Amino acid sequence: MKSLKNLSVILLLLTMSARVPALASQSVSLTQLMVTPERYDGKEVYVVGFMHLEFEGDVLYTYREDWAQNLISNGIWLDVDSKKYEQTLKLNNNYVVIEGTFTTKMKGHFGMYSGAITNIVRVNKWGKPKR
Repeated sequence: MKSLKNLSVILLLLTMSARVPALASQSVSLTQLMVTPERYDGKEVYVVGFMHLEFEGDVLYTYREDWAQNLISNGIWLDVDSKKYEQTLKLNNNYVVIEGTFTTKMKGHFGMYSGAITNIVRVNKWGKPKR
């Protein structure tokens, strides 16, 4: 009887996991996107960085200090949908995790970046590490 219960639980878990879609996005670092942008062109990515949004300057930087020191070469342009801009703006100047499509066809204001993240489906605040 106990083995029948165990088998039932296993079958239930397998059935539930079959309904959960696989994560389509590839976890990458901003450095990977900047150094080899052609490798990720057109692919869905999941990346963590410091997000700063401003007029003609929506960028995901590797570190907060990159934004503070205006190191634009350490950032990727963000193509935030105008319908989601106000919601995204609430997370401005924070470390965030962003999921969207990377493209080398968009290079941001005056073409200063190696690419952009577009079709953004998720922006969440990245938690502080526990010490």
